[in-house]
Amino acid sequence: MYYNFVKQNMLAALVAKQYLLEMDALSKGNPEVTGEINLVWCLSGRTTVIGNHSTSDQKLIDSRIKETGGKETADKNVIDPTDDIERLRLAIKIAAKANCKVVYNGTIGENEDLYKFLDFCNHCENNGQLKDNKIFEYLSSNYEPNEVYAIIKEFKDASENITIIYGQTAEDSKDKVKEGDDIVNSLHQVRSFSAYIKKHPDIKQAACVSSAFHLPRVSRSITKNQEVLFKNMQFQLHGIDLEYKKPGTKEFDMKSEPVAIKNYSENGSISFMAGSGVKWSAQKSLNKT
Repeated sequence: MYYNFVKQNMLAALVAKQYLLEMDALSKGNPEVTGEINLVWCLSGRTTVIGNHSTSDQKLIDSRIKETGGKETADKNVIDPTDDIERLRLAIKIAAKANCKVVYNGTIGENEDLYKFLDFCNHCENNGQLKDNKIFEYLSSNYEPNEVYAIIKEFKDASENITIIYGQTAEDSKDKVKEGDDIVNSLHQVRSFSAYIKKHPDIKQAACVSSAFHLPRVSRSITKNQEVLFKNMQFQLHGIDLEYKKPGTKEFDMKSEPVAIKNYSENGSISFMAGSGVKWSAQKSLNKT
């Protein structure tokens, strides 16, 4: 019993140390975007593009508010209120530079909200009619007026270049996640994305976009499945919030992610370390443990 206790603590310390090394490397900047990238894969965040939360994410918000003694009364104080929009904005910029498509990978609810948001951006002709719109209210509560209209234009211009994917067909997955089923974690996102790749074998290099604090776990999810699902593919990791200033990131996310990495690697869902097929800036420093 004592041996297992010591082993678990040593493993937790090693994961935490490696995670901090990766966070330091990520803070130095995203990789250079080149024409070799032929797809941008954008993972969904906790707050949808129109400000909604899933049931599980709402529980997370409630638990964080409780943890702070109820002092934080607004969602934006314990969780990033714009992570989905900012992930997609970065994905759109990368795709424009690499001249490729964006694939957005979310839950059923997140995907439906993105459809609503794109429809909103494509049909808001009269700025005067936006004042009473809930989507416009959400944007206005998080961005300055000029940026609100800039965001609407960004998504309107890019809307035809965004593909939204749900789940994968049963034959593509050992755990039988069917097409249209809800995606509940990063592993499901990896497997549903692999179903898309299976239909597009010409894609050899993808840029993966998420929040920076989440990328170490994403890299391990990809590595775990690379030999089978992503053979001969290379991934670049691109993060938003490289300075870790978003609400809840330092206070909660950067503390919980090493625990999640340890737990998921122990049960075999992800690899213990990121593999050579996953690259980001300062890659050499990530291999020094």
